[in-house]
Amino acid sequence: MVFIARFLTLVLTATATSILRRDVGAIETDITQKISPQLTTLSNDVNGYPASGLSGALAIDRDFRDLIAIVNNATTDVKSSGDFSEADGSAVLQDVEALVPTFSDTMAALASQAPAWTNLPGGQALVLSDLQGLNATSVTFIDALTAASPVDLVPAFLSVRDQIQGALDSAIAAYYT
Repeated sequence: MVFIARFLTLVLTATATSILRRDVGAIETDITQKISPQLTTLSNDVNGYPASGLSGALAIDRDFRDLIAIVNNATTDVKSSGDFSEADGSAVLQDVEALVPTFSDTMAALASQAPAWTNLPGGQALVLSDLQGLNATSVTFIDALTAASPVDLVPAFLSVRDQIQGALDSAIAAYYT
């Protein structure tokens, strides 16, 4: 009887682990079908500000919150996936690298708009808070990808992290008053 109980525990644990594991396809979907479109939405709204006024400012804040939530969910998927194979790691790296130009351009545009955000009461503080939240979330996401990647891809993932971090650091610096 004890043997059966232990056997069932082992089988159920193995089954639960395989059910909870995410595959790399889910991670690629997170990046290409969720993060990328949300980043584009944020970019479009940032580029429309300050002409879009208060409604544009509210849309940008909502875009940030949505992007942070999406990246947090993607991080959970990465941490649930286990280690990437060489091919999977390369595919994920390409997907993430494709985000960098839009991300960098959006952060640069947001940094250049810092003076315009002073026209809204609490505007600069709101953007700073959004940027700091995205900073923490983005670093955690890239670090999870790096941890799951094959050793030879680690430098490339770290390069992506540095580019994202640099863009965020510049934008954050513009909002410190």
